[in-house]
Amino acid sequence: MKSLIHLFAFALGTFAQDDVKKISAEDIKDLLGPNVIFLDVRTPQEIREFGTLKGYINIPIDELPKRMGELPKDKRIITA
Repeated sequence: MKSLIHLFAFALGTFAQDDVKKISAEDIKDLLGPNVIFLDVRTPQEIREFGTLKGYINIPIDELPKRMGELPKDKRIITA
């Protein structure tokens, strides 16, 4: 998971490595709010198999570089 988080931060190009933090699934619910979005970068099959949180945005990791324009630039992004 750590490499996935670092890959995501690198793809965004807006975070220094020190800004990337690993959090638990329980912590995600506490962090969600009007200025935060939950980006689920797993495949649709993985989401069906393991579930996700309500209100998530799904962009599979392999599609992320070409779909970056779909993400808001004014919100914090939590990813899994």
